[in-house]
This record gives sequence, C-alpha cells and structure tokens, in this order.
Amino acid sequence: MSNTWFTADTHLSHAAMLRHCHATRPYSSVDEMDKSIVDTWNQTVSRDDLVYVIGDFAWSNHRKWINELNGKKILVVGNHDKMPQDALDLFKPDWICEDMTAREAIKTMVQFREVHQKLVRVICGQMMTLNHEPMRSWSSSVHGSICLCGHSHGRCLESRPGEIGGGLMLDVGWDIWHNPISFDEVMRQMRIKLEKMPQNFRDHVLKGTKLTIDTNLD
Repeated sequence: MSNTWFTADTHLSHAAMLRHCHATRPYSSVDEMDKSIVDTWNQTVSRDDLVYVIGDFAWSNHRKWINELNGKKILVVGNHDKMPQDALDLFKPDWICEDMTAREAIKTMVQFREVHQKLVRVICGQMMTLNHEPMRSWSSSVHGSICLCGHSHGRCLESRPGEIGGGLMLDVGWDIWHNPISFDEVMRQMRIKLEKMPQNFRDHVLKGTKLTIDTNLD
C-alpha cells in the first residue's frame, strides 16, 4: 500500500463549517469537529507518510494543527489558507525555532516540506495536477494526467467520485471522504471513471497514455 495521501478542505478551527456543511459535519461544536478530524487523520496516516493538502487546511491555530497531524505535509494553497508567515514557514525544511530542542528541530525539518499555489508533478509515477479549485483543463489533461482538487465540498458534479464529465479529475475533500485518501485509492477511482467513459471519451483523455495501474480496459 502506498504511503502517499491526499486531502483537502479540512477547515480546522472553522466554526462556520458546522453551518455550511452540516450534513457532512454533524458535530455539536468546532472542538468536536477538530478532534474527529485529528483522530481520523492520525489513525490513517503514519508519521513518516507524505500528505498533499490541497487547500483550506485551517481557519486558525495553524501551527497547532500542523504539529498535531501525522505525516510530512505539502500544501497547495486554497482560498481560505490565510496563514501567518510563521505557520507557512512550518512547511519549509529549514524552519527552526530558537526555543526548540535539537530533537524537536530535527522532527520539524523532517515533517514539513513545501507550499505551492498549484502543483504539477509526477507522483508515484503518475502525472498529476493538484489545484484547490476544480479545473476544466490542466497540463496533459488529454494525455492521461490526473487533476486532484477540493474547494466545492462535493458540490461540483464533474469532480465527484464516479462522475466522468470532468475527465480524470477527483475531489479529495474531507466532506466526501472523511479521511485522507491514498494514492492507491485515487488510482482505483480513476479506473472506475475510465470504465464508465464511452470509448471515444476514454481515447480522448488518454491519447494512448497508460496510467500507472493496469486498467484492464484493452
């Protein structure tokens, strides 16, 4: 199983989420919501795993959440990621606080990695574009590249699991999955989308390119 994970729209410390997403966050308080997210995340993700956070990580208390959640984290900035610079600096491997012990400094350097506005990268052998908002088109989108996004909290039909209107695009947001999802699960979802596509649409989004898993479609 892959140790690479994806998530979006955790919105930690964001009390308004109890109102805006009450159907998927049926909590009595923001503290209850935050505890549920942290517990679920840490039961899923190990300390040495890699997590791509595709926007809207937290409303406040950024340093607290970055340190409490397992995994080495890469942030793709969302519209609600109004973090102070000291929180963003936690994603940089050279960040060291004067009052940290040597052991704490080494742990921080291992845990926090990068911050991007949008990220185009080969991940686990698969070309991907990570962008907070859903996209109509992205780099190599007709050559087998995958777009992972968030932002819509499941309200964008084209990016929902099992929907094919957006091509190889998937919303990895917390309000859909209630968990970080693994690279293996992302590829399983892509296979489901491909199997649902008419042959001409499938040919269009792949253009002869193979995904990193055997789709069994040939």
